[in-house]
Order: sequence, then structure tokens, then C-alpha cells
Amino acid sequence: DKVIHHNKTWPNCWDIDDCGNAVQSVKPPGTGSRNMYDACDYIVVPEAAAYDASYSEIFADYGPAAVFLSHVWGEEAQNTKAALEKLRDFVLTKQIGRTNMNF
Repeated sequence: DKVIHHNKTWPNCWDIDDCGNAVQSVKPPGTGSRNMYDACDYIVVPEAAAYDASYSEIFADYGPAAVFLSHVWGEEAQNTKAALEKLRDFVLTKQIGRTNMNF
């Protein structure tokens, strides 16, 4: 949600068009097409660069991970979020592992 709804317009983002070419774009708040490359430039680096730690270490307080998830940085944030929500719902429905998953 933080990537999708970050309150500032991100003016210098890059996308790949239908022909596979890199194109510059502007992404206002609420734009689901923001991705992790965009988030790195506009959230992660500004908020975590001054610390000798990862963004997750600074802003999350959930303890050691029981599951590690990877994702494609170029994928739209709305698609990554939807996939994580489906995984959470599956895990909770099947009562696999932890019943409290934080995203």
C-alpha cells in the first residue's frame, strides 16, 4: 500500500512499453503501476540510506522471518500486492504454518 499510495507524484519513473523499450513516465499517488524500482528511488533510499541497515530492518518489527518471499522488481505494485494477499488468504484458509502473516 505504501508504494501505491505514497503521497507524492513520482516524476522520473521508467516503464517498459509493449515493444520492450524503456520509456519515462510520471506516476501520481494511487498509481498501481508503480514498481519496486520506483519505490527504491522514492521511498527506500530517502528513508533508509543514512542507516547501515536494510529498509525492512528499520521499519518492520515482526522478528525473524518464517518464510522468505521474492518478487520481480519490475512488476506493478498492485500485482505484487494482489499475489501476496492471495498467498496470505491461502495460508490462513489452509491453516498452514503461522496464522498471523504481516505484509
